[in-house]
Amino acid sequence: MKRLILSGVIVACSFLFTPVKASVADVSLEMLQIAVTDTVPPTLPDSLQATLPDSVLVVDSALVQDIVDLRAAVNKRILSDTALVNKYTRLMKRLTKRYKEDVANMDDDADDDNPVFFRLVAPLTLYSSPLKQSLRLDKEEGNESSEKDKLENQLALPWQKDLDMYDELDKLLMIAYLEHPDKVKQTEASILGEKGVNDDALKQSSEAAKLDVATVDEKITAAVVANPEMVVKRPNFWTTKGTIDSKMTESYLSPNWYQGGKSNINILSSLTFDANYNDKKKISFDNRFEAKVGFYKNTGADIQSNTDLLRVTSKLSLKAIKSWNYTAQFQAYSQMMQNFDGNNKLKSRFLAPAYGSLSLGMDWKKKLKKGDISVFIGPLTYNCRYVSVADLRRNFIPNFQEGGGPYYHDFGTKVETNFSWKLTNVITYKTRLFMYTPYKYLQGDWENTFNFQVGKYLSTTLFIHPRLDTSVKYKEEWGKWNTFQMKEYLMFGFNYSW
Repeated sequence: MKRLILSGVIVACSFLFTPVKASVADVSLEMLQIAVTDTVPPTLPDSLQATLPDSVLVVDSALVQDIVDLRAAVNKRILSDTALVNKYTRLMKRLTKRYKEDVANMDDDADDDNPVFFRLVAPLTLYSSPLKQSLRLDKEEGNESSEKDKLENQLALPWQKDLDMYDELDKLLMIAYLEHPDKVKQTEASILGEKGVNDDALKQSSEAAKLDVATVDEKITAAVVANPEMVVKRPNFWTTKGTIDSKMTESYLSPNWYQGGKSNINILSSLTFDANYNDKKKISFDNRFEAKVGFYKNTGADIQSNTDLLRVTSKLSLKAIKSWNYTAQFQAYSQMMQNFDGNNKLKSRFLAPAYGSLSLGMDWKKKLKKGDISVFIGPLTYNCRYVSVADLRRNFIPNFQEGGGPYYHDFGTKVETNFSWKLTNVITYKTRLFMYTPYKYLQGDWENTFNFQVGKYLSTTLFIHPRLDTSVKYKEEWGKWNTFQMKEYLMFGFNYSW
């Protein structure tokens, strides 16, 4: 019973901080004074006064003053919402600490999880039982005892049998009704009439579980009815997402434009699709498909391709410790279209070249507050190149000799980092850093994508892609661009994600 009263103290103080709404009781400073008095209020029942030590209802004066100040700040709106919540949280922690200390010093055997305390910890509500108790005619002692014994036999749980506690709880609530009637904002009937958040879901679940008794043969035994067959659905550990982009730039110059020049148009489209499996325990399987294709056309010239990528990446991971995973990664990429140089000579096409790799290593993955990061380290990596066109093999196969085959493969070490970050609500940044070396040459890619979302379906994209490949055959006409390569574009257009 001591815990019952002490719960009332905590509730009275907590209600004092609550920003008032239509359905929440606005407990005044008078209510707080009742809760924090140094002596037991004379209006409490004698049975409670006899069981309470003087220290149970004592609250530090400094804490009370903080409560009063906070209430004034709420009324005058002199604190920001963040400051108000922070101050409220600190006071609640202090009250909770005080409550735990007092409960630890009590010697009664009350159950901490007793649900009958709900009426004290909920907003002040007009219940029917305190009214019935106060307005009923006194019965003979013998009859009253027999009715209590009969009711106790009907109640199964231990805490339900303590009918004296119910009586004392009703008396406390009646005191609150009489002394603070203006604080009662709702009734028991209005609460029972309210619809819960999960009522629809519970109703559907209940209806789905019911047996259609009208269609069941009357000879079915009660055991079969009591144990209907359950339908178990396997959880779905797969998640999918994707993005479609289509960007364009265009310029037109009349034939007599005084500065000269040519009209041109550029179109770039891309598709990214992810299908990932995660059983939330040990195994994850990440798959990504990427396709990009871009065209440009100048007046009087044929359509040319300036962006072309077809890439598939799969990672199978087994959880090791914390954010580390044992991982096997497969990656393959090529292009879709034919590409020609300025002299209309074939420079590359589908499967000329094509790259593939299989790596074993460790993958570190971390979900950040505004992004994700993944770092894969593959010390055991098998790398393969395939060039289907004989005339192009010299350009893509290191140390190529005439008459050599279309394949080149080696073993080395691979490192790949993928990072995404939401800079603002409309600006996102994604980067992929890839490096591979068989200790004879170095190949690296650093893809950077800045996306500026203009509307729901419109965005501007800035793409910067420096690349390093020391296995490229040297050509004097390239000058400083022999091993270092660069691609960049800025485009505006359609963007859709799901």
